Amino acid sequence: VMEAGNRGAAEIGAPTIGLNIVLPHEQAPNPYVTPDLSFNFHYFAIRKMHFLTRAKVIAIFPGGFGTLDEMFESLTLVQTGRMKPLPILLFGGDFWRRVIDWQALVDSGTISPADIDLMTHVETAAEAMAMEPNLHCTSALLSPTTGGIDSPSHMAALQGDAEDHGATGLQKYLAFI
Repeated sequence: VMEAGNRGAAEIGAPTIGLNIVLPHEQAPNPYVTPDLSFNFHYFAIRKMHFLTRAKVIAIFPGGFGTLDEMFESLTLVQTGRMKPLPILLFGGDFWRRVIDWQALVDSGTISPADIDLMTHVETAAEAMAMEPNLHCTSALLSPTTGGIDSPSHMAALQGDAEDHGATGLQKYLAFI
């Protein structure tokens, strides 16, 4: 998904930033990142800080531990007022409802009912763009560099959504700042 965002920006001639983490067995930065804007980080916290200080919208796709870490860090920073409130969009509601029982967290008193409103579930780029007018110009995508899409059919659905709404719709949506 990150590569798709970088590729879309590159195809329309826009500069694209890559914030990579140096890990064993990780891929190199994708070829669509503007070379002078490709940054490698050794520490997750520094990488997250750079993502979050530039984000206008946070789009989170199904992923593993890295995605969950970045999602919960973002939610906690907004919840505690350490970061300005901004839209946090969780793509793939079925995935998120299976993985995290938000209501159980409320029922156990570990989060407040209002905390559930810090995020919104969406299914398509068009749905996200309709909800958040800023999406056409800037966003941050939280997903591990190893993937972030739970299946090939999910990626196909995203590609189909891009084609249905004009490729630049999804590409601009996934643009990094």
